[in-house]
Amino acid sequence: MARLRSRSRIIHGEAVGCDDNGAAVVNRVRYRHHDESIFLYAFDLIELNGDDLRPDPLEGRKASLEMILAKAGLGIRFNEHMTARPSFDMRAA
Repeated sequence: MARLRSRSRIIHGEAVGCDDNGAAVVNRVRYRHHDESIFLYAFDLIELNGDDLRPDPLEGRKASLEMILAKAGLGIRFNEHMTARPSFDMRAA
């Protein structure tokens, strides 16, 4: 995050730990303190340099986030914009 050139930023995301196959494993985040398998999936840019970006369209915020994260290096990943709703059956769980 130190490589990002801004006075302040609020990024909405989720910490994720993946196994060797790339599948998310919840307990990796819980029990590993500093490990290269843990990273932040960044979904949205909420604030940048004191400006509240929430009133702006999501697509524009995500485009800005993607440009900012191109300089971030390891540990944080951009989560692509999803336009389709996920389809799954909660009764199957």
